[in-house]
Amino acid sequence: MAVARRRRRPAEDEDEAPRRPRRAREEPEEEPKSEGLSVKTYSGLSEKRMAAKSGGNNSKIFMMPDKPVTVQFLTPPNGFLEYDCHCFKESGAWKFVPCAGEECPLDQDEDREVSKTTYTFAALAWDCTRKQVGIIEGRNGLAMRIMKKYKPYPDKSLKRTWEITKLDILPKGQFDVEMSEEPYTTVPKDKWIDLEDWVQKEMQRYYGDDMPGASTDTKRRTSLDDDDDEPAEDDESYSRTELKAMTPRALKKVAIDLDIDVADMSTRSMITAILEEQEQ
Repeated sequence: MAVARRRRRPAEDEDEAPRRPRRAREEPEEEPKSEGLSVKTYSGLSEKRMAAKSGGNNSKIFMMPDKPVTVQFLTPPNGFLEYDCHCFKESGAWKFVPCAGEECPLDQDEDREVSKTTYTFAALAWDCTRKQVGIIEGRNGLAMRIMKKYKPYPDKSLKRTWEITKLDILPKGQFDVEMSEEPYTTVPKDKWIDLEDWVQKEMQRYYGDDMPGASTDTKRRTSLDDDDDEPAEDDESYSRTELKAMTPRALKKVAIDLDIDVADMSTRSMITAILEEQEQ
């Protein structure tokens, strides 16, 4: 019977052949991370950021529908700046471009929505929320509301604060202006903004290097309390759906405003047709 022989273990002093180490698993090399510029993002929508960044102009005091803004006017209405403004949509975004006067390229545009202008004013005010000097820019409706509040108390109006609310109702362009309980602030003149310079820069933002040579045709006058001054058309147009949602009284008010300026024939035609439908 054969006996299996045990394999002799090498003596401790004998050299043992070293084991070949297992080859490490090769991991794919990671591509170096780019160290270039990255976009700075914010999580969620913020009305404060919208107001601060809209249009790239941090001086303007923006008003959201039904969100009161508290301000203190730094000059009476005869210190406001008035000018004509082109308000139109371009590439899906609204543009508000101060008119450059007689040589304005937009006046010559074939599109009526671009060439027409709207009465606009700019007023210097203290923004009670942001605690800084800002610009209130508005159209005819807001100008008339401010003037209505100013006339009874011309000597006291500048030592009061005011709460301005853009109303989220039809017809568009309506505002409410009421006295506020916010305390009055003394603002040194070296913090004021030059309105003429501000309007010029507003125009330059649109044209860039193609800025027309003529300056904006602004007028320092007191036409807000001049009954002979021609009221301007509302700065917002209306769709047929919006017009049909209005009451007959609101429709007639819009029609009267348009008839004064005789500017928007299509809107007036729609109003006439809708009023006729409502009477039937």
